[in-house]
Amino acid sequence: MSMFKFTSSQQSAIQTFEDFLKDESQVLVLRGAAGTGKTTLLKEFIAILQKEHRGFGLMAPTGRAAHIISEKTGANAST
Repeated sequence: MSMFKFTSSQQSAIQTFEDFLKDESQVLVLRGAAGTGKTTLLKEFIAILQKEHRGFGLMAPTGRAAHIISEKTGANAST
């Protein structure tokens, strides 16, 4: 896990993500306004998935958003 200090909302999102991983759900949607830390959370989610050796796919609503997510997380994202 990251050494970054997460906000309470981000900590809640991380807990929700960890709960999601224990569930049978197949899709998790992360949404929020610009500047709320979604990309920071994605980096943490990816680290958790990689630590657990789990596959994943990142998707964004636009090509531009997918490109930015890929650049900032180092993982491939698509539309």
